[in-house]
Amino acid sequence: MNRKAVTSADLSNMFYTLFVRIDRIERLLSAHQPDISGEEILDSRMIRILTKMSDSTLLRRRKDGSLPYFRKGGKIFYIKSQVIKAIQQTDIQPKNR
Repeated sequence: MNRKAVTSADLSNMFYTLFVRIDRIERLLSAHQPDISGEEILDSRMIRILTKMSDSTLLRRRKDGSLPYFRKGGKIFYIKSQVIKAIQQTDIQPKNR
């Protein structure tokens, strides 16, 4: 077997390459996060109460792009001001119950 010893320079190069790639991934991911400073963030339950939409309507609106949302940790969140604006623009009217 032909084995080559790993030197500290080899390890330094590997870690440098790894950190550069991680930094690049973090920058790419952060570019897709909404700017939520000072905004009211609501989850799906709160949006259902606000808009009186059913779960299936929320899902349909997310899929067709008429209801803006973002995911964090696998959970879906909405920015209240964007949801209100989307409702006004698409004439989504809450049901009177």
